Amino acid sequence: MTTSKLAIYNAALGHLQERSLASLSEKRESLRVLDDYWDQETAWCLERHFWNFGYRAVEIDASSTITPSFGFLYAFNIPTDWIRTRKISSVQTFDPPLLQFAEESGFWYTNVTPIYVQYNSNDAQYGMDMGKWPASFVDFVGLRLARKAAGRIANKAELLVGPQGLIKQEEQARKTAASNCAMNEPVGFQPQSRWIRSRRGFATQMPGPGGDSPTGGSLIP
Repeated sequence: MTTSKLAIYNAALGHLQERSLASLSEKRESLRVLDDYWDQETAWCLERHFWNFGYRAVEIDASSTITPSFGFLYAFNIPTDWIRTRKISSVQTFDPPLLQFAEESGFWYTNVTPIYVQYNSNDAQYGMDMGKWPASFVDFVGLRLARKAAGRIANKAELLVGPQGLIKQEEQARKTAASNCAMNEPVGFQPQSRWIRSRRGFATQMPGPGGDSPTGGSLIP
């Protein structure tokens, strides 16, 4: 689906029973109000779920300037477009995932380098690329904007409450968007046991008792 900020603003105004905008250059108070909420509320919506249109996978090397004083061996700068971490692994396929890591104060900490990270991104080519937003997510964002801007634009408390109010509609839209997103995910499988993986020759990729390093512990023959 291809959408635009103007289309989302007009959807929000429609929920508020207000006149649509002809463009984003109009001199109207409703436009200024929606602009005030846009960055904050789109960020809020992107944080609500692991939206598959916002996934990004990267390889990251350990920081050359930050060395943990104890605990984990390596520190990694969290990207500036990061929203939520989905998977971290020591291998490009993300299988197996890295089970021992910490996330703190703008850094990931692990015992291996490099690491591979799949995360939700707010970059203009990922989560904030409106051309990738499915219709259900667009509906969610429009309702969120309408709910937050209702007091300043419409000043009608009755629009917010009740079974058909904006609060209920927004929550239902979020659930619908999340459900649709989940249906588009690839089929998941139960993680294989260590014994099965060793029989297939993957023992060298499994963490040993000494930590996450593939060679950090004894291997199953």
